[in-house]
Amino acid sequence: MALVIKKDEKIKSLVDTLGRDCNADEFVLKFKIDYPKDWKKINDSYINHENDNQNKKNPTHPMPNPEQYVKNMLNVWLNK
Repeated sequence: MALVIKKDEKIKSLVDTLGRDCNADEFVLKFKIDYPKDWKKINDSYINHENDNQNKKNPTHPMPNPEQYVKNMLNVWLNK
């Protein structure tokens, strides 16, 4: 299940607003403001993932922190 529904459309909208050469930190801040439900979903998923891994003997692949997750979304989109 995708954490962010219509991810490409949302990223394109933000990039159109901020410009293609925007700073990744600016992008994260704008994402938090424009898509608070998606931001909450990413944060909740991260917290659940971290809690699940603390209780396991062999933790699974780590999820990046929420800010890095959004930066990765931008980088993947820009490299398409």
